[in-house]
Amino acid sequence: MKVATRDDASTEVESSLIVPVHEAVVDVEPWRQRLDPFSARGMMTHITVEYPFLPPSQLDAAVTGDLRSMFESEPGFTFELTSVRWFEERVVWLAPEPDVLFRHLTATVMGRWPHLRPYGGPPGLVPPHLTVGVSEPLERLQEAATALGPVLPIACSAREVWLMTGHSAPGSWTIEERFDLGAM
Repeated sequence: MKVATRDDASTEVESSLIVPVHEAVVDVEPWRQRLDPFSARGMMTHITVEYPFLPPSQLDAAVTGDLRSMFESEPGFTFELTSVRWFEERVVWLAPEPDVLFRHLTATVMGRWPHLRPYGGPPGLVPPHLTVGVSEPLERLQEAATALGPVLPIACSAREVWLMTGHSAPGSWTIEERFDLGAM
């Protein structure tokens, strides 16, 4: 699916499965708005389960039914954002602990759609994370890291997974479906 952007350029629409992290919005979202382009695109403070997911043209009732059944059979869980970490000096992020439950959700999705690869790479290459900033000047990323360290840990709960679609234009990412995780 293609959509026209303001400059009439064409942008590929993508989909993603995320766990929204509501508890981190107050402390983290102001930094994300400045340092993470996905925030401006409408992507909630989150930890990714699968990106990219299926092309939006393939998101039919059978896929959403499979996702609903899959996630309802997985219990919700609690976790903490415990530390500030880095991917090289390009990405500052917060680490969820335990991360094994996020890895399990990703593995479950990949079990159903084995051709998918998180971030296009091998499984397990990118650990579960909450991105704070990407590809901004190092000083700005370090400022965020320094400011967020003292507010950690942040206690959180994973109660649902969102299927979102969007592209690179501001405000383009929207929630297509919400899937409740099972009882905690």
